[in-house]
Amino acid sequence: MIKKLLVILIGCIATVAIAQCPTSIIVLETQADVDAFQSTYPNCTQILNGLQIGPATGSSDINNLNNLQGLVQLDGGLNILNNPLLNDLTAFSTLTQLEDIYLFNNPGITSFNGFQGITSI
Repeated sequence: MIKKLLVILIGCIATVAIAQCPTSIIVLETQADVDAFQSTYPNCTQILNGLQIGPATGSSDINNLNNLQGLVQLDGGLNILNNPLLNDLTAFSTLTQLEDIYLFNNPGITSFNGFQGITSI
């Protein structure tokens, strides 16, 4: 009986943690979008359908990803596009699982510091 209750409790906790995240891809095109992430999706640690940082065309004003700290799992991939002011990826230091990563037109990014915790790709 205790085992069943424990399994139910763990399932409920996992559901609540995931429920804080959207079920579609998250697109953050501006620094304001990045800055609003934690207040928009409190307690979100697992993104199920991908994260795009920066616009598909043009360029962004994104210069830091600090409000993305706390993400643990990124399913659906991570696309970092067209961010000429971005030079630091350390906000991803809590990330342990990443499906894939695509970087394009981010001239300030010169290292992958921040991805050392990944144990599963």
